[in-house]
Order: sequence, then C-alpha cells, then structure tokens
Amino acid sequence: MDVADSKSNRLNRERSMKKTVVIVIVTLMFGAIGAYGISQYHAKQQEFDLLSRLHTMEQVLSETKKELFGFTRYTDYLTTTKKAISEQMKFLAATVDREYVHVEHIERSNVGARLKVPSDAH
Repeated sequence: MDVADSKSNRLNRERSMKKTVVIVIVTLMFGAIGAYGISQYHAKQQEFDLLSRLHTMEQVLSETKKELFGFTRYTDYLTTTKKAISEQMKFLAATVDREYVHVEHIERSNVGARLKVPSDAH
C-alpha cells in the first residue's frame, strides 16, 4: 500500500499544483483586465476634461470675434487683397498725361526791344 499511497499523494500534489497555477493565471487575468479598465476610465475622463476646456475656449473665441467684428476686418480681407495685388503687379506700367504750361516773366525793357509795346500798358 505504500506504493499506492505514494502514487495517490503524488497525484494529489499534481492536482493541487495545477489548481494553484490556474488560480494564479485567472487572478493575473482579472488584474490585467482591471488595470486596463482603470486606465481606460482615466483616459476617458481626461478626454472629457479636454473637450470641456476646448468648448469653453471656442465660446470665448466666438465672443471675442463678435466684440472685435466692428473694429477690424483686416485678417478676413488679407488673403483676397494679397491675391489681387499680386495679379496687378504682374504687369506694372504707368501712363502720365499732363499738359505742360510754360510761364515766363518778361521785363519791360526787353519787351520794348523785341516788341513794340506802348509804355503806358501794364
């Protein structure tokens, strides 16, 4: 009976060891699942906080744009103006039409020599 008892004890120990290994594996799996769940919860919470802050900043931006709308439209027209100016600068030519007027002061002494002007005319 000693041989049968020793085989029986060995089988019991092997079963006990298998149970322990299974329990450890299951416990580790539950721990991993729990850690993953907690990390996902924290990530979702952080995402919610960031989205809330983004929404608040968008509201502030919208209000600021409404307040500044009457003061300047520079940034809205900048790209359009740049495009129009660059197209105008492709061919830059200027034409100036001016009538030239020549004014000369003539002294009386010189007039008499060139023209016969009466002395009493002013």
